Amino acid sequence: MDMGVKQGVLRDFNRVVFQIAHEAALERFLMGDELQRNKISYEDALKELVNILTDGIIVRD
Repeated sequence: MDMGVKQGVLRDFNRVVFQIAHEAALERFLMGDELQRNKISYEDALKELVNILTDGIIVRD
């Protein structure tokens, strides 16, 4: 990630917050039953998580 920031591919961001958010989401996927109740596979949830964490949720022009 540091290299991506240095190369201008990624904007500067707080890596600690990113890591905590990522780990917390993964833990919830594994420990909770929300995915099963909503008929979402772990693989699909993981792909969506990565997409949200890397691209955000704002539509860009």
